[in-house]
Amino acid sequence: MIFANGADIDFHKEWNGALLKDDPSRLTFLTTHMVIGMEQLVNKQADRDAMLAADFSVPQGVADGLERMREQIDANPATRGKVKIAFTEWLFIPREEDVHLPRFDNQGGAVLGAAWMNMILSHADFVPVSDMTGLIDFAGIHKAKGRFFGTPQFWAFSLYSNYAGDELLGSNTTVRLYDVHQGLRRMPEVKNVPYLDVLATRHSSDGRVALFVVNRDWKNPIATDISLDHFTPAGDVEVHTLQAAELTSMNDPEHPNLVRPVDSKLQISGNSFRHTFAPLSVTVFVFQPK
Repeated sequence: MIFANGADIDFHKEWNGALLKDDPSRLTFLTTHMVIGMEQLVNKQADRDAMLAADFSVPQGVADGLERMREQIDANPATRGKVKIAFTEWLFIPREEDVHLPRFDNQGGAVLGAAWMNMILSHADFVPVSDMTGLIDFAGIHKAKGRFFGTPQFWAFSLYSNYAGDELLGSNTTVRLYDVHQGLRRMPEVKNVPYLDVLATRHSSDGRVALFVVNRDWKNPIATDISLDHFTPAGDVEVHTLQAAELTSMNDPEHPNLVRPVDSKLQISGNSFRHTFAPLSVTVFVFQPK
């Protein structure tokens, strides 16, 4: 298994092209990473809403970049379907003074991290290796003043670790979209960013279905109808919700559990129901087969 040091999605073409041409039969993975400054906009006069729209579009922008990487790899018969991507680092980090923006240790970072997990898992056939920066420190577990606590993004990561199944299910989402123009310097143009970002998985061992829903709208709750096709759930549904009062809410030694998932139950009849997703929230539904 050979890992070659590849380039990032926004400047991969020449570097990865040379690696793919040099000795393609030896390659297994091209590595990439994304450490992105949340304040680095092309439009320096952008207001906060435009900046947040750009920040929360990052997973969609990376998904678009991964498809360009796939096209380049598949263009070479020697690497088509053989060479994959290893995402060896990802981190959302504005400047220290930009405390109003999503970052690795606040609720905004948790929403970004969850949408990122949806994106990575939906590309698992092409990106089977992914590494969040800092499971200890940064976006993970912190120690300060003699206390341990997890960041909101750590708790989002925990939801996926505990509830995501080993089989990806198809899903169809009808929701408002937005486009980003003159956004982040590394991905200034991103189209068709959904306010609700959805992923569905199944556990092959027992048939449980997990539905992950990220509301990246930083202002508004979103009420939606959810229908489960070709699956009849039991009436008792687990619900795990990660939300906070503010985008900037975070955990610290004095408030180690300010932001963490809340567990609840939902009673449904049949295979459809309605739910309202709070702004900047991550919600996981776990359905048992009937």
